[in-house]
Amino acid sequence: MINVKNVSTTHITVRDVRNRPFILTPNQSRIFHDNCFPQLQGMIEKGMIVVESVVPKYHRVIPTLPVKAPPLANMLDDFPDGISKAFKVPAGIGDFSFVYQKLVNLGEDVGIILPPDLPKRAAEFIQMLPRCRFLGYDKSFDSGVSCKKSVMGNIRNLSRGSYYLSANWHLERGENLRSFHPEMETSYHYDMNYLSTTPTKVDPILAGDNVKIGFYTSCYNVLRSWDFWRENEWVNFLLMLNKLYKGPTFYLIGATFDIDLGNRLFTMAKARGINVVNTIGFHISDTIYLLGGLDYLFCFPSGIAVLGDVVDTRTLMFMPPHLDKMINTFGDPDNIAVDRFHQMIFPTPEKAFEWVSEHWKYDNRSSSR
Repeated sequence: MINVKNVSTTHITVRDVRNRPFILTPNQSRIFHDNCFPQLQGMIEKGMIVVESVVPKYHRVIPTLPVKAPPLANMLDDFPDGISKAFKVPAGIGDFSFVYQKLVNLGEDVGIILPPDLPKRAAEFIQMLPRCRFLGYDKSFDSGVSCKKSVMGNIRNLSRGSYYLSANWHLERGENLRSFHPEMETSYHYDMNYLSTTPTKVDPILAGDNVKIGFYTSCYNVLRSWDFWRENEWVNFLLMLNKLYKGPTFYLIGATFDIDLGNRLFTMAKARGINVVNTIGFHISDTIYLLGGLDYLFCFPSGIAVLGDVVDTRTLMFMPPHLDKMINTFGDPDNIAVDRFHQMIFPTPEKAFEWVSEHWKYDNRSSSR
C-alpha cells in the first residue's frame, strides 16, 4: 500500500511499504498515473489519499526467457516474420539502452545484431525488452564500427535491411539523447520482462526495513585503464555510508568478469563489519530487478548506472575526465533536476560522501518499487 500524503498540481509525496517518503516530479507523476493506476488518476487528482497495489509497469514478470542466441540470419533475405529492419549496435548494455530508449518508440519490432566483443552480456538484456529480437552475433564489425557508421536520417523511412546504430559519439560530443534521431520520442523509463524465477531469488535478499544500497566497482583490468578506486577506497566510502544510513544493507553488483576485484572487496568489507550481500554473477534479469528495489546506487561508469536511472533508483555515477561532456546528456531530465540521477567526475571517497550527505539525507531516500 502507498499512502498519498500531499497532492498538488506539481508534485505528489507518497510513502512506500516501508513507510519511507518519496516525491514524484510532474513527469514521474504522469508515469505513476499512466503506468500503474490509470483508473484511479481522477481520484488521486481530487485528493484521495490511499492507493493500493503499487507495481510499476516495468516490473512485469514473464515465463523464463531464452538465453541462447539464435543463428545469425541473412540480414537481407532471411529476417524473422514481422521484422523488416535490423540494427548492428555496440556490445555494452548501457550503450544499447541509449539506442533502445529511441527504438522502443519506432512503432515496430526490430532485429538486433551484436558484435562478438566480450563479455557478451547484452544478449540476455536484449531478450528482456519488448519489440526487440536478438538475431545473433556478427563477426564483421565491432562496437567502434557501429559508432563510426551509425545511420543518419529518419529511421522510420529506412527500407528493409540492416543498419549500424549507436548514440555513443553523439553523447560523447555533449549532445543530448533527445536530439539523437529526434523523429522518435525518448523513453527514459521503459518496460522490461523479467525471468519468472527472478522475484523468488531477489525478493528475499531485499527483505527488511533498513536502507538498501547497491554499488558497482568494475574489474581490475578496466580500473587500471581508467584509474578509479581500488578496494581500500571503496571500503572507506562504504564505512562512511554505513554510519550515515545507520547500518544499511549493501549489495555488491557485477558480472562474473568483475569477480577479481569484487571478491577481494567483499572479503574486506565483511572484515570491517559491513553488512554486504555479494550478487556478482547474477543473471541480468535478477540484477536489474535488484536495482529497482534499492534506495541508492553508486557506480563506476557502466550500463548498471544507466539502468539505475531507467528503473528510477537514486543513482550516483562516477565519470572519468575524458567523458566529461557526456554528463547530463542522458538520464531522465526530471531526475537530473532533483539530483535523483547525478554524475560527477571521478572524486575521492571523501568528496563523493560530502555530496551524498548534502543531497541524499536519510529522510530523503526513496524506493522505485
